[in-house]
Amino acid sequence: MFHTSLVDAILKGDKITGIRVLRREGLASIGAKVVIDATGDGDVAARAGVPCTFGNPELGTVQPATLFFHINNVDSQRLTADVQAHLHEFRKVNGVSYRALHWRVEEAEAAGEWDINRKSVNIYRGVHEDEWAVNCTRIAKVDATSTESLSAAEKEGRRQVQELMNFFHKYVPGCEKATIKSSASTLGIRESRHVMGEYLLTADDLLQGVVPDDSILCASNSVDVHGRNGANTTEYKTIQNGRWYGLPLRSLMPQHIDGLIVAGRAISASSDAAGAVRVMPPCMAMGHAAGIAAALAVSGGTVPRKVDAGDVRRILLEQKAFLG
Repeated sequence: MFHTSLVDAILKGDKITGIRVLRREGLASIGAKVVIDATGDGDVAARAGVPCTFGNPELGTVQPATLFFHINNVDSQRLTADVQAHLHEFRKVNGVSYRALHWRVEEAEAAGEWDINRKSVNIYRGVHEDEWAVNCTRIAKVDATSTESLSAAEKEGRRQVQELMNFFHKYVPGCEKATIKSSASTLGIRESRHVMGEYLLTADDLLQGVVPDDSILCASNSVDVHGRNGANTTEYKTIQNGRWYGLPLRSLMPQHIDGLIVAGRAISASSDAAGAVRVMPPCMAMGHAAGIAAALAVSGGTVPRKVDAGDVRRILLEQKAFLG
């Protein structure tokens, strides 16, 4: 159901039996034998009383958010030529990436026309010749569980989009007549709650290429942490052993509450490990596995944490999932 917002979890002892929601008609309850929390922020789990952490508890930080947008009416040949002419200048210094258009950012900074916590601009080719996607806005200290924080962050994100458009028009060859084709309808949140589950995935698990017996996906995305060592920094750590790592089904099973599965960036993972598996391919694979586990729990008359991981893996393989 679209146009429906979560209000609360319905519990019977330590088992979730449904959720309360706000629909266009008003408040309502939806009963369920299994609930899958794919909110990204662990909203169902938190309301059900599952223990959670927020961001990186040791550092007291959370990864910054981003508002993605697309531009068009770009002379892509001139833009590409400018980037290619400076490829030899690409570098990373003290965790700060100097990549595409960093030489133009330096010009804008010198003129007092750049205050975004980036030293370069991440841009990607679109479907049409004149289209580009821009991943550059950076909004710090966003609490994705707070309406006020999200509202303020969205305003700041849209301000940064306009600053970037001014930058493109004035400093970037080929972008003098660029226009905003679209901007994201909501912020891209990298981090908020981390649910405490039956297994806590760690960065060392990923870097060492550990593939547990109950893995429900294999992935190779690097540990990707924005803002760790300063506002402009991005930390990347790639796998040290092997070609991929596994994510165990246990990390989708929250502590204390039965009948609940968590999928997406709120799974049971350390802040650093979540920096790797929060991206789209792993999240889609988690959803696939969560759906299978839920169906098996219902058909077997049991709770998700008691579902045989081997059965989940068997069905995943039958449905062409990659498990190593």
